[in-house]
Amino acid sequence: MMTYTEYTGEYTSTKFRSNTIYSYKIYVPQVETEKPFALLVTHDGLNEGEAAAMAKLAETGEAPYCVIIGLGGEYMKPTRPDGYLRGMRFNDYDIYAPDYVNFIIEDFIPYATDKYALNISDNPDMHMISGGSSGGISAWNGVWFRNDYFRRVYMSSPTFSAMARGNMLPVQIRLFETKPVRAYIDWSENEPDDYFGSSYCAALEGKMALEFAGYDYEWDYHPGEG
Repeated sequence: MMTYTEYTGEYTSTKFRSNTIYSYKIYVPQVETEKPFALLVTHDGLNEGEAAAMAKLAETGEAPYCVIIGLGGEYMKPTRPDGYLRGMRFNDYDIYAPDYVNFIIEDFIPYATDKYALNISDNPDMHMISGGSSGGISAWNGVWFRNDYFRRVYMSSPTFSAMARGNMLPVQIRLFETKPVRAYIDWSENEPDDYFGSSYCAALEGKMALEFAGYDYEWDYHPGEG
């Protein structure tokens, strides 16, 4: 089984998320090749299951070898001695806006590429972004606002709900031209049902919007799971 070289650390945003600190883990395939690698960016840290799956697919030739970048743990330090750390996940993931994906593309990836000499393809068709729940809607923000860079997306139970205008996205998917994006979306039967909406209904509405707009997508539903 293919193995990875692992890099970990923390990065303080300087351009788009001033003074927000991110933890990161980066996997680089241990294979001899002069070809640039594809790229997978995951939310809430590096998803080990996805890393194992991508390694298996690369070895069978069904997917390219890819550098995997996991970002998470975003927080701001207190500005007074008796203050508290402020988690920034909601501000990054849930809001219908391009700020976080701009941070990834224009701030963090150039930093990581330079620091670790990452050989990443320039082809946006070789760049995927993925996440679950709030990370799922953030992953869609990635391909929606910046399909000049990300054109592959995996969303697991994406929170297309009214938490922070995410309920606008299925409507926007229907109204605007179809983006050059390939998508995979899945969700379960026992999803959260909160004051800002039903996650089950939100994911289903997202799936139906992709179908209506003619996206190249696949979907999977998991009855009895949560």
